[in-house]
Amino acid sequence: KNPGRAFIDAPGDGGFATAPDLVRFAHALRDGTVLDPHYAELLTGPKIPHAPQGGGLARRAAPADASFGAYTMPVSLVDGQWLWRRAGGDPGVGANWTIYPDTGWVGVVLSNCDTAPPQEIIEQETQAVTGRR
Repeated sequence: KNPGRAFIDAPGDGGFATAPDLVRFAHALRDGTVLDPHYAELLTGPKIPHAPQGGGLARRAAPADASFGAYTMPVSLVDGQWLWRRAGGDPGVGANWTIYPDTGWVGVVLSNCDTAPPQEIIEQETQAVTGRR
């Protein structure tokens, strides 16, 4: 860990990035800067189907929707559009990073409070990008 940032920890056991950093990395993952496109596809492609979960995601269980495990993060189909999402949090912090590879959009939600409703914010982002009503 960086001793200059000893006061910063989580999400992801000490991860530290700004929203612009995450957007740049998402584009670099897609354009071949970080990995050859074949390896990026292997890394992010769906591997194991997930069963529908309770809560907000269960309401979206439709033929054009599915969720899968991948090597890096959960990947999903929402109204026929792929999205790659990584999220996490601890008391007082939260982060969500979503890549929409079919459209080139990247969503980043960063929070430093417990009262922000992360699932609602993430669902509004997904609705805005995919057009899901």
